[in-house]
Amino acid sequence: VICKMFDLACLNAALLFFIANVVRLIQNLVELKHYLNKEEFSWEKWKALDVNYIQSIWQIRVNEADLSFIGDMLNVLAWLSFSIPILQIGWILSKGGKRYIQIHSLMMGLVIVGTSVEIVANLMKRGQVDALQFLSGLNINNWTGSNDGTGWRVLEMLHIVTDGITSWVDAFEWLAMSGIFIIIYFSSSLEKKGSTEPPSFGTKWSQLGLFIGILCFIDFIASILRLLNWIVFLRISLAISFMNTIV
Repeated sequence: VICKMFDLACLNAALLFFIANVVRLIQNLVELKHYLNKEEFSWEKWKALDVNYIQSIWQIRVNEADLSFIGDMLNVLAWLSFSIPILQIGWILSKGGKRYIQIHSLMMGLVIVGTSVEIVANLMKRGQVDALQFLSGLNINNWTGSNDGTGWRVLEMLHIVTDGITSWVDAFEWLAMSGIFIIIYFSSSLEKKGSTEPPSFGTKWSQLGLFIGILCFIDFIASILRLLNWIVFLRISLAISFMNTIV
């Protein structure tokens, strides 16, 4: 019964991550399409805080807000489901807390922190999006009486600040998941070397985890490097996310 419940928890987490990644892939593809469309995106106008251009961007953001919210909430549910089997794996690999306590505590700590951060960050992100969308519907075009659109410029700067915070939080998700899978691989490898008993998990299973962990770490690096070249590293992140989704 315990094995069936464990398998069900793993299947549930995998399914939720798959759906969440598909939604995020669609969202990122739409974003990439927007950046590649020279009629819609202009780096020069954005840096100049052109009021008309900012208004057009916000119209796109409002239209895509529901898709982003669905993806974020699915990801939260996936992490909640993911935490259950990972905690169980940590307990099994540590032989009930008797083997390599430090690394297994780190692994279980990563999944707890990762899940907690995802929940808090996505709730904060949703609150920020709702607040900024509400502000975009107020009279922010004519603050000084000259109809200069100062409010739109302030709104865009607020969006840049809040988006920067959540971008780093989203990147941590990949770092945490990378650490979890890499620890599982090395723990499984050490278990085989130090004991004559059958290993808790198969070699192919742990090797697949290592491969996913490496992909997650590359995705983490790509997410950070987007600050240097958004379009190039967004493409790399899309490719890696696609591979992770298929695996």
